[in-house]
Amino acid sequence: MKKIFLLTIGLLLSFSAYSQMSKVQTAWSNLDFYRQDPTNVEPLIKAKDAIDLACEHEKSMVSPKTWMYKGQIYAALAATENPELTKGAADASYEAYMKVIDLEKNEKKARNSKDAVTQLQFLAGNFFNNGVDNFSNKKYKDAYGNFSRYLEISDLQKQFNKKGGVIDTSGIANCALSAFNAEMYPEAKPYYEQLKELQYGESFVYKHLAFMYKKEGNDEAAAQILREAMELFPDDADLVISEINDALNAGDMDMAAKKAEEALKLMPDNSGLYSIIGSAYLQAVEGIKGDDKAKADELNTKAMSMLTKAYELDPKNVDAVYNLGVLENNLGKDIIDQANDLPANDPNYDKLNADGMEHVNVALGYFEKYLDLKPSDENTINFLKSIFARMNMMDKVKEMQDKLDALK
Repeated sequence: MKKIFLLTIGLLLSFSAYSQMSKVQTAWSNLDFYRQDPTNVEPLIKAKDAIDLACEHEKSMVSPKTWMYKGQIYAALAATENPELTKGAADASYEAYMKVIDLEKNEKKARNSKDAVTQLQFLAGNFFNNGVDNFSNKKYKDAYGNFSRYLEISDLQKQFNKKGGVIDTSGIANCALSAFNAEMYPEAKPYYEQLKELQYGESFVYKHLAFMYKKEGNDEAAAQILREAMELFPDDADLVISEINDALNAGDMDMAAKKAEEALKLMPDNSGLYSIIGSAYLQAVEGIKGDDKAKADELNTKAMSMLTKAYELDPKNVDAVYNLGVLENNLGKDIIDQANDLPANDPNYDKLNADGMEHVNVALGYFEKYLDLKPSDENTINFLKSIFARMNMMDKVKEMQDKLDALK
C-alpha cells in the first residue's frame, strides 16, 4: 500500500510539472493564433495569462524557453493599439528577454540568449519612440528610462556580435539630455563624461558637465571644462556668457568686460553685454577718479556710451537702468562739488550748480524707472527718499514713504 501511495504522489508531482509546461505550450499556441489574425486580441490575452502562470511555477520558471515566449507575447502586447494591453508591456518584454540571458549566462552556446538579443532589436524601436514622445512632452524621467533601455539593448547587440559594433553616440546623448533635464545629475554625469571622451561634437556636453561640476562644488573642474570647450567652440555664445558669469561671480570685472567685448562680435545686439562693459568702466572710475581726472572723464564717457546702448536695446535692463542712475548721480555730484569749492560770489557757481543738478535730475529719473522694474528694492526707495528730502520735494518724500509702508 505504501508503495502505491508513494507512486501516486510521484505521479501527482509529475502531472503538476507537466501541467505547468503545458501552460508554456498553451501560451505559444495562442500567440500563434493571434499572429494569424491580429485583429482578434483574445488569443493574445489567453497567451499572456498562460505565460504569467508558467513564469511563477518553480519548474517552468527556470526554463529559458518560458521567458523567451513571455518576451515575445509581451512584445506583441506592446505593439497593439489597446492602451490597457500596451501599458508596461514593453518593459515586461525587455525584462523577460533579459531573464533568458541571465539563465544562460554560464552556458557556452546560449542559443536562446542569441535569439533574445535578436528579439530585443525589434523592441528597441519601441523604447526609442517612447523616449522621443516622453522628451517632447517634457516627461524627462520617463524619457531617460526608455532611452537607457534602448541603449542597453544596443550594448547587448555589440556584446553578442563577434564583430563588435559601432558605439551609439546618439543613444548616449539621448540618455544624457533626458537625465540632465530630469535633474538626475548622478545618472546623467557618466553619459556626459563618455560623450566627452568620445569627442562628441556638441558644446552642450561641456556646458552641462561644467554645470554639474559646479553643483558638486568643484569649481576648478568646471572652469577647466569651459576652457576646453572654448578652444573647441570659440563661436559658441552660451559658452562666452558662461565665462562672463564666472568672472562676475569671482568679482573680476576686468575679465568680465574683456569677455563681453569678445562676445559682442557674436551678439552685437545683446543689451546685457553692453551693460557688463559699461558697469566695468563705471567700477574702474572709482579706483582712479581722485588721482587722474582726465582718465576718470574718459572712463565715464565710455561707461555712458555702453550703458546708454544697453538701455536703448532693452529699456527693461535693470542693471543698465540702475547704473545709468549711479553714473548720472556721480557726474552731478562731482560738478556740484566743483561749484561748492569756488570762492564766494564766483560768477561760475550758478552755472556749475545748475549743470550738476541737471545730471542729478536725470539720475532720479533712472532710479524711479528702476523702481518701476523692481518696486520692492528698499535700498533704492530709501536713497530716493533722502535725495528728495534734501531737494525739499516733500510730495516725492511722501510717495517714497508710502512705498516703504506698503512693503511692511
